[in-house]
Amino acid sequence: MKRCLISPNAPAPKANFSHAVIANGMIFLAGQGSRDPVTGEVVGTTADAQIERTMQNIEGILQSAGSSMANVVSTIVYLKDPADFPALTPAWTKWFPKDPPVRAVLIVSEFGLPGMLVEVVATAIA
Repeated sequence: MKRCLISPNAPAPKANFSHAVIANGMIFLAGQGSRDPVTGEVVGTTADAQIERTMQNIEGILQSAGSSMANVVSTIVYLKDPADFPALTPAWTKWFPKDPPVRAVLIVSEFGLPGMLVEVVATAIA
């Protein structure tokens, strides 16, 4: 059985998808970016700022699902600019200080929203 989740703690999806799907004890999050939860607009002009907002959105969704950042087991990070890769290590150290999840990083040429530099897909334990 699956349960679809739209969290009040993250910006509303811009299309027909859930923030997360909870199934078989796992939480599968849709890709999250640095959109403001209230306005839905992309915030931050640097990778550091966008990673921070993105992780706050992920944390909000996980809290709505009854979980936390400590339960994240896997992440896929999409970056627009390979020069932003160094920003990931301090962010991951902050958000995952103990037993960090696995991580893949992919460089993409464009996101669907103007100004977006980062997107993160995460999977966590419910």
